[in-house]
Amino acid sequence: MLSRASLSGSRRALSSLRSSSRRSSSNIWSSPWPEPAVSDLLLPDYISSNWRDNSGRTAIVEGVNNVSKTYGDYADLTASLAGSLESSFLVSPSGSRTTATIMSPNHVNYLPSILALLRLGAVVSPANPL
Repeated sequence: MLSRASLSGSRRALSSLRSSSRRSSSNIWSSPWPEPAVSDLLLPDYISSNWRDNSGRTAIVEGVNNVSKTYGDYADLTASLAGSLESSFLVSPSGSRTTATIMSPNHVNYLPSILALLRLGAVVSPANPL
């Protein structure tokens, strides 16, 4: 439970932030903070950009089945799955805009599945059966 003092401090901080924001005549608010750097990489490449450098480190541990994956496992699985999808299901990075639905509960192999499809240029529509 938040105290009155912490709520009051939060309100003052928010009010200060609002007053330091810039407002244009068209009612568009802009941040007082500098714009973040934007990468030229595609999302799957950006997410996996340092997996090889950290290949021995644990990326995720699934507590229920005690299954763990390293960043190296993820890099290998993503590349392998993308290759298999391209050859077996004719999903190609040619920009054909294939749409794929993945119906899966949360699992350690969910992220590589999504990234493999995105790397091939597919549109991914996730569905969780739970």
